[in-house]
Amino acid sequence: MRKPIVILMILISHLGFAQIPVETLVGNKQTHFISYWQKDIDSSGKFNFFNLSRFAIDHKEKAYNNFAIEGQMTYQVKDWFGLSFGGAYAGNNFVPTAGISLRYANKKGDFYIQSFPTVNLDKIKSFNFFGIVGYTPKLSKNFGIFSQLIFSTNLQLDKTQVMPNREIFGLFTGHNQSVQLLRIGLNYKEKLQFGFGADFNQFYKNQGNFSNIGFFVRISI
Repeated sequence: MRKPIVILMILISHLGFAQIPVETLVGNKQTHFISYWQKDIDSSGKFNFFNLSRFAIDHKEKAYNNFAIEGQMTYQVKDWFGLSFGGAYAGNNFVPTAGISLRYANKKGDFYIQSFPTVNLDKIKSFNFFGIVGYTPKLSKNFGIFSQLIFSTNLQLDKTQVMPNREIFGLFTGHNQSVQLLRIGLNYKEKLQFGFGADFNQFYKNQGNFSNIGFFVRISI
């Protein structure tokens, strides 16, 4: 059952929707490729699909190369609230998810938030909070500021030998991983963005924390 779902996510992620942002960050440790989009898939706008694809190439160790695909199908109950289900595929493991979708955009359209608080329905269940925050005010007719944060935090729900107690808010047994992808730069005609980028990863008990800092270019295709 999991393989067909993964194949479906990959096929949907390559549908020919217009204005899909494709980004490359060349950092001090890795080159990081990112693409994401969100699209209504019915005429009423009740159903939409969100996809994020990432691929990182380590400059020294091939073992650190990694890729991930995340997809969420959402049924919009309200404009700002929806019920979501989907999953994430990273290398050799697909994890189904279920949760909610929350979103907000101001009237100008230059500030937006999209988030997916979900439960990972793996053998060891966990809570995952994924989101995107962006601020893109205009500076002139052609140029503007581009600032964006993509973040994710995963907290374990089930008790295990390694995490036997609910030490976080009395609900979670431990922190598995957190990721922050920060981008700050300029926006040219809503088609080209470029500037400073930084990737940060934190793991259980700060073992193997990671940062990758450099410059990014982002285009819409």
